[in-house]
Amino acid sequence: MNYKLFGFTHTKEGKLFASKPGKYGLHSWGENVKIGDFLSVMGTHQLIHKEFELVIDANVLGPNSGADNHAPTNMTFPTSGMWKLDAYIDGKLFGSVYVKVEN
Repeated sequence: MNYKLFGFTHTKEGKLFASKPGKYGLHSWGENVKIGDFLSVMGTHQLIHKEFELVIDANVLGPNSGADNHAPTNMTFPTSGMWKLDAYIDGKLFGSVYVKVEN
């Protein structure tokens, strides 16, 4: 079976905030990710359609919180609104998730 999923954990408040750096645990489920791979995340704002590099080459670590692999990261969203986050593993698109970022 070849599957892949991407998700992340964030603040205790359950919200993401613009211009506020935060720690995020990015999690992956799937057969194609290995410990030591590099994870990058590109974010695209829904209204301005501008792409931002939010995570640059975080190291993928082993299992955590039920995920096959994880990568601890820091991200800062420049503006509020809806964002599409694209996760890349070693330069190849792995998965996407949509998030709402508050002021």
